Amino acid sequence: MPKRRDKELVNNRHQVIENIQTLYLYLEGDNQEDAAYARGLLQKGQWFVMELIEGKPYFGPSRFVGYWSNDRTRHDTDRGDGRETNSILKQLYKECEVDSEEHEALLRLCIKTIKTYGIEKIKSNARFLIDYTIDLNNIYELLDMANNAQASMPTNSINEFADLLKNNHNLILSGAPGTGKTYLARQIAKAMIGSDTDDQIGFVQFHPSFDYTDFMEGLRPITEDGKVAFERQNGIFKEFCRKALINSRNAEKSQEELYREAYIDQFIEEELDRLQELGEKAGLKTHSSGNPFSVVEHNNHTIKVHIPNNPITSTICCRKSELKALLTTEGLEMKKVKDITLFFNRGGNSQSDSYLFSLFKHFMGQEHAYRQGYKEEKKPREELKTFVFIIDEINRGELSKIFGELFYAIDPGYRGEKGKVQTQYQNMVDDEFADGFYIPENVYIIGTMNDIDRSIESMDFAIRRRFAFRAITAEERICMLDETTEIANIVEEAKARMRRLNKEISQTPDLSSAYHIGAAYFKKLAHYYTGGNAEQAFEQLWQYHLQGILYEYLRSMPHAEASMQKLQEAYGYTHKNEHQEDDQAKGQ
Repeated sequence: MPKRRDKELVNNRHQVIENIQTLYLYLEGDNQEDAAYARGLLQKGQWFVMELIEGKPYFGPSRFVGYWSNDRTRHDTDRGDGRETNSILKQLYKECEVDSEEHEALLRLCIKTIKTYGIEKIKSNARFLIDYTIDLNNIYELLDMANNAQASMPTNSINEFADLLKNNHNLILSGAPGTGKTYLARQIAKAMIGSDTDDQIGFVQFHPSFDYTDFMEGLRPITEDGKVAFERQNGIFKEFCRKALINSRNAEKSQEELYREAYIDQFIEEELDRLQELGEKAGLKTHSSGNPFSVVEHNNHTIKVHIPNNPITSTICCRKSELKALLTTEGLEMKKVKDITLFFNRGGNSQSDSYLFSLFKHFMGQEHAYRQGYKEEKKPREELKTFVFIIDEINRGELSKIFGELFYAIDPGYRGEKGKVQTQYQNMVDDEFADGFYIPENVYIIGTMNDIDRSIESMDFAIRRRFAFRAITAEERICMLDETTEIANIVEEAKARMRRLNKEISQTPDLSSAYHIGAAYFKKLAHYYTGGNAEQAFEQLWQYHLQGILYEYLRSMPHAEASMQKLQEAYGYTHKNEHQEDDQAKGQ
């Protein structure tokens, strides 16, 4: 890079864009000081240069972008008072000559662009400079800055949806088809967890054959020694709650406790592997009768032992979680098998307790030697995380069959252990929910459903009482079209046709706003629009996507054909449709 003279001003747009990119690199980088510095520049800015870089708007304050090859160090040492940068930038750009309403729109666009970097506001009297070749009105169209689009979701921001979910724990997004409810649910979930990662987001789509065993738990066939057997397995929701519960519990533990658990986990796994490899040579015996046994298999939940001299059964399963509980309890003394029963508050003796007791004694005898070779790794305390589970098409499932006893636990007032229930397979549970299932307080649920789906009748009062309901209209989600860059040149025409069509739907007898066509249907224009075939693309959208669903709406209605003709005219489709041609052919 050539040597820079102090206070040398930019002389072309490329140098300005380079400075803007430097500023945004600060915002997006890992250095928190640089990020805070860049945020301060944007919040204090009076004059802003706006550039469209790869189709996205970027704003840079004049006092930073007006110096050649600028960065933080140079700006701190030789920045001026802003008049000299304003002067040169006004030669490269033009001042936006806009009325107060357009200025407010441009101001909101600036805030929207930089809000993702933790900047909630800039000066209300900020002024803007843009490239001479850019028409301001086109920017509004491209970036959803038209007044109607700006008014579409002013009070229904993602954060407000997130607040609604926080306050209720359960939320259902309902509305017309194609309004982007599933996409919106994911946006809300990411706002809740404060990250783009999907690690804390669960997803399932209900359908008529989905049931309790899929959602909660059930018996699944497995192959064991060449024979088919059945094993209890967690369903998708219960496993999701288990992951959230582990995080919730770990967040309450100290570093010492976390270290102890990590050490015990590794100790258990390595010693069980060794015992399984040794088999009968390990010399394991029960404490009371001295019967020999060996470890033949272990997984995440159970330890299977083989007892050659037992006349009743040759195999017994012990819970690995119970062995871990015994080993992680400091100062625990176990003198007889009955102490195991008392420790776990069992109502009576369990056949597995004898083998669990013997395994505990064996592990305690081996721990000192194992500890000598264990390399301690400091583990930071775990932060409490938010987990969001999305149920798409929630009304399409048979809810009483899917939720079962969860109707109680799912109530927002019964989050946590106070909502504990005994599940249908409780006697077989050997994980974190061994004492009963409950939905952890850090779990939130979002459901989506179409208002006009016939299966909505399955949404009884029990489920409605437990969820907050929020209707999503086609109009407030029309901004989805601006995200489809492939149709940027025809997006305003698409919005106009969508609005005309939905207005006619509202005026059609027996229909209502619940039958409006959402923007997701119009995003399909991207499949047909190639740049110079706008009218053909709109015709294909009607023929292959809109016409079918509208006929489904009107089917069996006495005024179906006349209503369809009005809808077709409102949309702007001029060709005869297949149904009209068939009717005319029959008339001839």
